Amino acid sequence: MQHYDILIATPGAMMEAQYVKSLVNTLAECDKRGLTYKFINAYGSLVHHARELTCSGGEGMELNPDHKGPMGDKVTYNKIFWIDSDISWEPWQFFKIYDSDYDVTTGAYLLADGITTSVHAWGNPGGIPKHEIMQMSEITKVQSIGFGFVAMKSGVFERLERPWFKHYLQDVQKMDGTTIQDSLGEDISWCINAYKAGIDIMFDPTVLVKHMKKVPISW
Repeated sequence: MQHYDILIATPGAMMEAQYVKSLVNTLAECDKRGLTYKFINAYGSLVHHARELTCSGGEGMELNPDHKGPMGDKVTYNKIFWIDSDISWEPWQFFKIYDSDYDVTTGAYLLADGITTSVHAWGNPGGIPKHEIMQMSEITKVQSIGFGFVAMKSGVFERLERPWFKHYLQDVQKMDGTTIQDSLGEDISWCINAYKAGIDIMFDPTVLVKHMKKVPISW
């Protein structure tokens, strides 16, 4: 069985040029450090399917309950690093997250509004605002995150039941006082399962990457 230091997981069929440049620079640094890596990628019409396919490393959803971790029994690895195809970063940011001793460590990026971030604090229904993150310096435990730039130790996915990515539902109140059900994102839903499994999610506020969304969103 092949072993890799890093699995780099990027779902989707299209990749921004800035993402490709960041990836090439990071892989060159991996070579310098003697780190082995494998790029894993798949895509589908639904985001949670694309993530499931990327992680399983095979055709179809492969929801075999005996398939416990990324790539099944095809490889072993130290960490799996999820990076979305519209993220831009510097190699030092990648290695700051990769070298973390925590089970799950994430950086942050801005969402399309340019104000809200991908990191959710406990008791906060939305992402931590940009101005608050800019004042943070210490690694902090958070409730949920986006999957745009996050690293996880081997053993994290293995503790979660399949499918790894699915949508939980939430009640949303309408203006007339009635409620409807809407789905949470597959990344937030993954974090709910991680919490139930006793897995802590840590945020490093010194790692602030760029989210392209067609127009670069800078810090």
